[in-house]
Amino acid sequence: VGLTGAIDEYRRFVWTNHGTQLRDFNALTQGILEKSMNKLGFAYEEMTGGIRVAYNKGRLWINDIDPKVVLALFLSNPTLERRQYLKSIQTKLALILEGRAGNGHSHGILEEAKRLFVQISKAFENTPAANPPPLLAAAYDMGSS
Repeated sequence: VGLTGAIDEYRRFVWTNHGTQLRDFNALTQGILEKSMNKLGFAYEEMTGGIRVAYNKGRLWINDIDPKVVLALFLSNPTLERRQYLKSIQTKLALILEGRAGNGHSHGILEEAKRLFVQISKAFENTPAANPPPLLAAAYDMGSS
């Protein structure tokens, strides 16, 4: 943050003293400022939201986990534990879609998050989680042994 502030202060100093003579300098420093502010915003969102979002080679990663893999695991063996874990992934996707976590407007993240959110919702509708078998009461009297 200090470096970004110093760059902006120096850019203003140059603009005040040299005006339009150094337009290229002003444009370059403005570009550097925008990149650094974008990086700072991303770091801030990660620290405050607790959700790290990345989109790489057509795959969305949330906290270094590929939600498509979690969905595939749930569909292959829909246990209650997997359903709960997938639900937590869906909650993170909802936060991304609401703009409360991650940088949703960069590199196709929003579109992929929407697609995954819908896929998970459909999986929940169409795939009941396998419940553990209920425990049956003993058919005999425990006190008469």
